[in-house]
Amino acid sequence: MINGESYFQIKTGKSFKPWLAPHLKKELFGKSNASPQKQLLGDAVKNCLERNGRYILVVFGYDLTPLQHSRAKQALEGLLRNCGYAEPLIDVIGQGQLIGEFARFPSLCLDLLDKSEFAFQTVRSWKTNNDMTFPLHAGETQEKFIDEIRGLLRGDKFQHVRIIGEPGIGKTRLVLEAVSADDLAPSTVYIPHAEDFQRGQFFNELLRPDKQYFTCLVIDECGEKDRASIWSALKGKVNIKLVTIDHGPEYSADSSMKILNCPMLPDKQISEIIASYTDSLRDLSNWAQWCSGSPRVAHAVGENLKYNPEDILKPPATVSIWDRFVLGHRSRDSKEADQHFIVLRHLALFQRFGFESPVDDEARFISELVKEADSSITWAKFQSIVRYHRDRRILQGEKNSFYSSKGVTRTSLVKLLGKLWEGI
Repeated sequence: MINGESYFQIKTGKSFKPWLAPHLKKELFGKSNASPQKQLLGDAVKNCLERNGRYILVVFGYDLTPLQHSRAKQALEGLLRNCGYAEPLIDVIGQGQLIGEFARFPSLCLDLLDKSEFAFQTVRSWKTNNDMTFPLHAGETQEKFIDEIRGLLRGDKFQHVRIIGEPGIGKTRLVLEAVSADDLAPSTVYIPHAEDFQRGQFFNELLRPDKQYFTCLVIDECGEKDRASIWSALKGKVNIKLVTIDHGPEYSADSSMKILNCPMLPDKQISEIIASYTDSLRDLSNWAQWCSGSPRVAHAVGENLKYNPEDILKPPATVSIWDRFVLGHRSRDSKEADQHFIVLRHLALFQRFGFESPVDDEARFISELVKEADSSITWAKFQSIVRYHRDRRILQGEKNSFYSSKGVTRTSLVKLLGKLWEGI
């Protein structure tokens, strides 16, 4: 990284040849045969050099050969020395140098090429994801957690940072905040699902021995099996930093891998999230405790209280908050709601199950159990219900496996399952 200010002068077309002194003289002093004098320099160039900034001449018309590049730099530096600048900071960049620099940072390449169809995102794109747009409510422990992630990514001791924590406590949001720092964001790419990453072209590109990329990979929903295979392939590629996120537990580690446990959000910040929906100055501590440190649950509770303000004064245990959390704005008293609950009750028996080819036999087995309970829930209906709750992140995972985590903390999950099983 170059410290200090940089000033760029951009030249297009093929008429300007920076390795020729007369062309440089005309650009700097107005005439190809001019004698180098400080007073003939443009105000912007003088301002750059007098502020000890770096003057960078960018040439789009030529892919400079090594000899042309060397001659251009020597000629430019010599002309500025003749103007009285003893140690001018300069550089000349042609097409090849530009491509070489951009190739080191996949995130910048994706942003420039607008490759939105790829299975990964730049930080700017990641920030627009629906579940990342909520304002960040961070306590002191969360701020320290963010700083710790940044310190590890900037340092050389650990190549792999493994983030573990209960579902719904904001792991992904905190990692996004950490990598949004100006020095980390340009080289960071986000992969929502580890399974997609290992099947994609980007993974193979990173493994090519003839290329060196400087990048930070953030891979979400990365279970222990996927983590092990990805880490095995990337370990030792020191220019690649790896951040993997999962609910754990994680029992493996080595000298290049640091495991961080994501902290629960304090009740104060949970109450702030709920209050952002209710605009209420009432004591929301009972509702905050019910959320068990999960921002995701706090948003769900806040949204429910917004549409049912009469519930604010009720004890949380007497409110059907989990029914609403699962169903969204669907009516509880409907055939469709019953079908959703039947499917989720059966899925709750499994920590992980295959859903799409080539492991969809597991989902079909569960679907047959569901059909015994309600014959109207066909395989197609079962799939649509699973996809609905996957999109809402009540179920998490992609294609080969789903976590029946409900997107809440373990404590809240027990309460949710208790509600789902009532009356059976």
